[in-house]
Amino acid sequence: MAKVDGKTFMRRRTLLLSVVTLTVGLASLADEALASDVEDVKAADQAFHAALSAMDGQTMAGLWAHKASVTNIGPGSKAVEVGFEDAVSKWMATTVPGRYSELKAQMTSFAAVEVNGNVAWVVGMESVSGKTKTGEAISFDAMVTDIFEKDGGKWLMVSHHAQRPPK
Repeated sequence: MAKVDGKTFMRRRTLLLSVVTLTVGLASLADEALASDVEDVKAADQAFHAALSAMDGQTMAGLWAHKASVTNIGPGSKAVEVGFEDAVSKWMATTVPGRYSELKAQMTSFAAVEVNGNVAWVVGMESVSGKTKTGEAISFDAMVTDIFEKDGGKWLMVSHHAQRPPK
């Protein structure tokens, strides 16, 4: 093993400490970015539920990716709705206001919120209440999986699946 003079040793030590400090700093920044993304995904999910509760199709349209691959399965769905037109536009223009005169949907618990690159998912329970067009009161809980994709710095929904728990 070659001997290293004091000056070379100090340079190597400083370089090593700089690399360690940079690595720790980058890891800390990555953790902060992930935490920020998790909060942004939760906010996007809450915005979805607020637009659904308001039966606001225009706001809802801005929360979804405008892709042929988006999907929606609501708690009353008889089939999978695929594509932006069926999954979002028609659903919010006819199905929701056609069934309900009042609607309130909100996530009551987040079982998991995960972010993996530009894809994220939320799994939890939502509470739904309101009135049908015939005046019948509704109230139920649903298990929910919402999937988002980050596009242009914004988390957009690409899939919503809500179903009532089995009895």
